[in-house]
Amino acid sequence: MISKFKQRFATTAIVGAVVVLLLSLAFSVSADETEGDIYHAEEAWGEMFIVEDDHQGYIGDGYIRFDPNVPGGFAEWNVYVDTAGEYTLAIYYAHGGGLDRPGEIKVNGEVVEESLAFLPTGAWNVWEPSSTVAYLEQGLNTVRFTGVGPEGGPNLDHLRITQGQQEDEDDEPTYDITPLSDRMNEALFQQWNEEGLILEELSFNNNEPVKQIEFFSFINSLFGFTNDGELQGVSQKAFNENWELAEDDWYIYAVQAAHEAGYLSVFDSEKIQPDKPITMNEAAQVIQYVLELDSLDEAKEYLEGRFIPNRPFTHGGAESLAEQLTENDLLPANSVQIASVDALNENTIAVTLNGFFEDISPYDIRVSNATGSWSSLNESLSSLTVTEASVGVNRLGYSVIIYDIEEALDENGQYRVEESDEIEFDQSTVDAAENLLTWQLEHGGWTKNFPHIYQRPWDGEEPRSEWKGRNGEPLGTIDNDATVNEIVTMAEAYAMTGDERFKDSVLLGFDFLENLQYPTGGFAQVYPSRGGYSDFVTFNDYAMTNVLEFYDDVAARQGPFANTDLISDELVAEIEDKIALGLDYILNAQIEVDGVLTAWGQQHDPVTYEPRHGRSYEHPSIASDESVPVIAWLMSRPEQTDEIRLAVESAINYLDSVRLDDTRFDNRVEPYFIEHPGATVWYRFYEIGTNNPIFSGRDGVIRYDISEIEEERRTGYSWAGTWPQRIIEVAKSTGYFVDNVYATVVSDNVVDEYERTLDTDAIKKLSSTLMK
Repeated sequence: MISKFKQRFATTAIVGAVVVLLLSLAFSVSADETEGDIYHAEEAWGEMFIVEDDHQGYIGDGYIRFDPNVPGGFAEWNVYVDTAGEYTLAIYYAHGGGLDRPGEIKVNGEVVEESLAFLPTGAWNVWEPSSTVAYLEQGLNTVRFTGVGPEGGPNLDHLRITQGQQEDEDDEPTYDITPLSDRMNEALFQQWNEEGLILEELSFNNNEPVKQIEFFSFINSLFGFTNDGELQGVSQKAFNENWELAEDDWYIYAVQAAHEAGYLSVFDSEKIQPDKPITMNEAAQVIQYVLELDSLDEAKEYLEGRFIPNRPFTHGGAESLAEQLTENDLLPANSVQIASVDALNENTIAVTLNGFFEDISPYDIRVSNATGSWSSLNESLSSLTVTEASVGVNRLGYSVIIYDIEEALDENGQYRVEESDEIEFDQSTVDAAENLLTWQLEHGGWTKNFPHIYQRPWDGEEPRSEWKGRNGEPLGTIDNDATVNEIVTMAEAYAMTGDERFKDSVLLGFDFLENLQYPTGGFAQVYPSRGGYSDFVTFNDYAMTNVLEFYDDVAARQGPFANTDLISDELVAEIEDKIALGLDYILNAQIEVDGVLTAWGQQHDPVTYEPRHGRSYEHPSIASDESVPVIAWLMSRPEQTDEIRLAVESAINYLDSVRLDDTRFDNRVEPYFIEHPGATVWYRFYEIGTNNPIFSGRDGVIRYDISEIEEERRTGYSWAGTWPQRIIEVAKSTGYFVDNVYATVVSDNVVDEYERTLDTDAIKKLSSTLMK
């Protein structure tokens, strides 16, 4: 997975550079200058926002935080330009949540963008621009941002106005499109031409028998079947040894799609012989299945000529079948999908569509690599550098586009951007570590909610923890990322200075984390034990998964743990064992109802794995918020075992089944759950066995109606939210995307022989390497 440490270092460097750059730009006086004018948060007026300064990286006196963060809050700037014309409007923002928080952009009262995207930036101190272009009049103009999403707007730092239309780094690529005939002398093309993956053209004799693999491809294309399950980013692609195929056969996707569609069951024991001619009887049975006909005789009517069960089904018969299905309007109104994305060598990608287009252009598809952060569930696909492309067809009749790319893929068909593990000296980090040394407790942990106090050394008298144990001893915790963040800071300071005190502190911190983990693999919230809910295994506030993600990075020797004697091989091996133990606990703790796995609760018993009570208003239940980081961590496991896949698929399916569509949550006004077309929301807690929502006040009484609890708890707790939405979307599309390569459809300008266009929502991971 992507190292959190590398993200942090990159963010620190980028934010620092941006701050220096923007501070210099703040003194610009004319929008005619290429740097642009900057309008700060404190210069805006509007409604439903306040200016704050608790997240770093902004410029000026602070940033805008919408409060309450619901649709309708707006910020408006008065903008002056010397010359009328087109200008780029860039709003710099931070968004540490999980969903897009789109904004309507108005200039002088006219809407120029109904819903400009403001995607997650990964953290609330990571500032990025979202831009649009608008015409500004000479003199004074008004630019207004209004949050239009169910969660309102992101935090806004400043508006930057630049004359002209600024080019995006990810503008349309340009490259040569070379006729396939000009490349057939290349060894790679000769090889795959012989195997049928890439041909200049394809033609059949009408009397020629249709082979099984050709028939599957034909049916799949007509009905839009692909090898993607509903959760294409999670589900394992089917494979059966009876198929007489190898898992790396380039056309395996056609059989997998037939299996996914269900009609492969027509064949005896699903024994597939791809080059064996299909019989008329087999063709009729498939037709009966996909059209859901009552009898085989109905299916026979779609086969031309005399029906002889064991006679081979011909290409002429296939053409006639397609015509009849089209004329009788029996084909679904579907678009053409991407059937497969394969690496032919380290610099060549083949994208296969499950249909044929006479005039397909390579520019209709984009090949990209994921550069985003898994922690923010934002894949941030960035175009790979295509140097040349060619178009052909394979022997199944599908269009194939070959892309030569500048970047080199590894043996797994992935592309990893190498990042330096070098840590530059930073005095503020060393100063922070000096202070943290004095606040670290004897058992190695730190408390939470003390970052503001950690800016100075401990005075030797005041409490070093806000929590006490049974005997009055100060407690350390992993709540709110405590202790983990401090260990990272100490490790950074050691990497910068080599000071053994920092190393000793890190190792003591590891001892603390070890003491938190139960023999079953779960992590308590605090150490030493204080009794009550804090001793349960804690998923609340992402406590346990934060530690496991930290362990992942340490085991991979990333960030301050790279190229250092800070940790030994023995310690890494121990941490790997702890990760495996944590995985076992998570799989055993998944809540099961009537034999079906669901998701997880906030706290679980360290021995029995059962969900347990938290605070008085936090009852044993299925928790939608806390289940999300558990699912994400499971999806990031390098080895996706059947047990892990089942856990993820079950949790995703459960959360998807209990969603509230066309609804948003606002706990300030009745009826609290408000109709909002296109919005989706989840209850925080679902009653085990009934899936009824649970609400509770400080009296600890379970209510099923939020209006029945006291105002203090009703408005002071997150009883509903959008937490699962992004992980569900990712599971249905990219899956765990770190270092992966994808093909996406970016244009639907062409139509195939059935008047279908490409599906502009289509995305497919490069899933196999055909390098030979």
